[in-house]
Amino acid sequence: MNSRHIVVVGDTIIDHAVYGEAVGLSLETPTIKGKHLYEEYSFGGASNVVNNLLALGQRVTFVTSASYSKYGDMIRNWSDPNLSVVCLDSDRENFVKSRYWLSRGDSYYKFMQLNQGEPALMRDAEYKKIMSVVKNGEIDLVALVDYRGGIFDDPDQIRKIIEACNKKKIKVISSSQISGNNSRHEYFKNSNIVCMNKKEALENNPYFEVNEYQMNRLFRLLNSGVCVTLGSEGAAYYNGKELLIYPAETVDSIDTCGSGDSFLAALCSKVETMDIEFCNKWAAQSTLERGTTVPVSMKNE
Repeated sequence: MNSRHIVVVGDTIIDHAVYGEAVGLSLETPTIKGKHLYEEYSFGGASNVVNNLLALGQRVTFVTSASYSKYGDMIRNWSDPNLSVVCLDSDRENFVKSRYWLSRGDSYYKFMQLNQGEPALMRDAEYKKIMSVVKNGEIDLVALVDYRGGIFDDPDQIRKIIEACNKKKIKVISSSQISGNNSRHEYFKNSNIVCMNKKEALENNPYFEVNEYQMNRLFRLLNSGVCVTLGSEGAAYYNGKELLIYPAETVDSIDTCGSGDSFLAALCSKVETMDIEFCNKWAAQSTLERGTTVPVSMKNE
């Protein structure tokens, strides 16, 4: 697989998984009791995109906000021979998602999720760091990965980043998670490709269906190629001229958490050929384990 230099600008989420074994109900209230087995931390959000890109053999510069805490230290101390981390200083705690799993027999069930953290306050100095990375590096592609963590709160700054990439003829792939049914995909207009899931497509176009007319509406709204992931129905891509539809890879999925990140990373690695079939396969393989994991069986493909 050809190595390319990809800059990922985006919000880190620390995924915290706690595993236990169900042992019964409390005597006082109908509360499930469990025995603690173990817990683990992993990178989610834009950092999961980075993990997937590294597994795909790419060189990555990751620009992300990092607090001065144990969670921020996880980001600052992230080490990989193909990774360079540029931290945007933040006074606010990074987002952490704690998921609690209980086993019963041979299966695990997620029974609770607790979120903590708040969006970073971005200052002009931090945006200058982003622009410096984009303007001064030899870059093949920039991925803008918005998880509502504060980096992309200013649409004018996003426009400037995309304009700088377009001026240098650096391809841009963008994604943005909706929050409270509020989409801001229009912040990322003039990217080469905007990637979204079906729910996000419907938020941008209430009449969305997988046909050329409705995909063209998204294309004209964003002035960008559009790739829509459709879960078990696969993915669709429209470049302004033709609509291409790719069936999903059939697997016995365990946990779909992070599969969108895996798809996006595969798309970044295959943007020259637009091998959506590979992207579907890579994303499907990521669902065979719990949490934000990188496909193991396909790393060398």
